[in-house]
Amino acid sequence: MGKGAIPASHPNCLFTVGLQARDVVGLALEEADVVLAVGYDLVEYHPKLWNRGRPKHVISIDATAAEVDAHFAPEVDIPADISAAL
Repeated sequence: MGKGAIPASHPNCLFTVGLQARDVVGLALEEADVVLAVGYDLVEYHPKLWNRGRPKHVISIDATAAEVDAHFAPEVDIPADISAAL
C-alpha cells in the first residue's frame, strides 16, 4: 500500500520486498539497524522472514495503526496519510 510513496529515483528507495529470496532488499533488511516500514502489510511479507537475528528498531508509517505480532512491534507507529507523513 506504500508503493510509490517514495519515488523509485530516491537514493534510499529499495523498491518492494519479498519477491525473491536473498535479493538485495532482503540482504539490506538483514543488516539494517533501523527499518522504516512505509505502508507495510504483514500479509504481503511476514516479518518473521526479515526481522530475525540482528535486533532492529522499526518505525511504521501507514494509513492505519500498525498490526503488531511477535515479529513486528514498531517502536514508533505513525498512522497518517503516508505522503504527508513523509
